[in-house]
Amino acid sequence: ARGYAPGRIFNATTVGLWFYFGGTGWPNDFLQSSPEHYLSLSGGGVRDPQAAIESIENWGPGPITYFKGIPEERPAFIPALDEFPDAFQSSLALTLADGTVFAHSLTAFRDLPGGCGVEIFEGIWIPDSAPAEVVEGLRAHITVEFSNWLKLAYKKAIGA
Repeated sequence: ARGYAPGRIFNATTVGLWFYFGGTGWPNDFLQSSPEHYLSLSGGGVRDPQAAIESIENWGPGPITYFKGIPEERPAFIPALDEFPDAFQSSLALTLADGTVFAHSLTAFRDLPGGCGVEIFEGIWIPDSAPAEVVEGLRAHITVEFSNWLKLAYKKAIGA
């Protein structure tokens, strides 16, 4: 996903800051980024102290509760994104309440050439055995979420 705006107000740093603070307070930007987000917390209040984010959202046939933000060594199947600065890459495990890792994510940001905006990469790897309705539901969910991430981050950047 790409957002275009003058680089002095909308760049990898401003989007990174938005991601860092996006789940704080109530209501928060993470919650508002999709109509299928039912809970999205970061910081205090997250039930798993290792996690940065606790979410309840819909990826297909029904809501799922999971924790994100538990750092992990990047699994070998997640590609290297050499064109994205390391400081703006985050590889995380997505876990269920019992600690089972059910997916992996990679989020990365970079400034677009010429200082005209930012590019976000979001990859989510789920098992090959996941039902088709979960894969399609996740695809639809991420499409809406991405559009809104860019819109909300931009609004925050121009309001700062």
